[in-house]
Amino acid sequence: MKLLLYTGGRSLVEKSGIGRAIAHQEQAFAAGGLDYTENAKDAYTEIHLNTVFPDSLWMARKARKQGKRVIYHGHSTREDFRNSFVGSNLLAPLFGKWLRLCYNSADQVVTPTPYAARLLGTYGLKSSVEVISNGVNVYKSSSLVQFRTMMARILQKEAPDLTEAGFRTAAGRDIHVIGQCYRQLAACL
Repeated sequence: MKLLLYTGGRSLVEKSGIGRAIAHQEQAFAAGGLDYTENAKDAYTEIHLNTVFPDSLWMARKARKQGKRVIYHGHSTREDFRNSFVGSNLLAPLFGKWLRLCYNSADQVVTPTPYAARLLGTYGLKSSVEVISNGVNVYKSSSLVQFRTMMARILQKEAPDLTEAGFRTAAGRDIHVIGQCYRQLAACL
């Protein structure tokens, strides 16, 4: 099995939470020993999409036609879109319809929290929604036990969508929450 981590439109989301999630997925795939590519021209059996841009929907539909498994990472919700800029509340219903179109192009939607899964559950999706909680990159520091415990408590309380967090240790090293835990990384949490 070879995965395609589709990164179309990456330059538009590079500095956002979605951009960070893509970078964390790259780290998780590599650390988990998964065979993956970011080149859509390479052969692959499964595609992972993070953005809801038109090119992502096109890639999802193309992959489905070719019989490939499509995984959409559900970072965006209509509710999060609301109140994000002047006029966003007027556009939110239209954005919700677009999200439903994108997410329904997938075999499965993966979202980081039960909260986000409940929101997506109200969209009338045909695709299944699975919660894969965020994971802490334990390879960056050996002093993460307290942070992991705190994050586990936050996620168990089903707090509003927590897709990334960070802090500095006394040594000044950055600690980041990873977008998804895959295979071997899940055992570290």
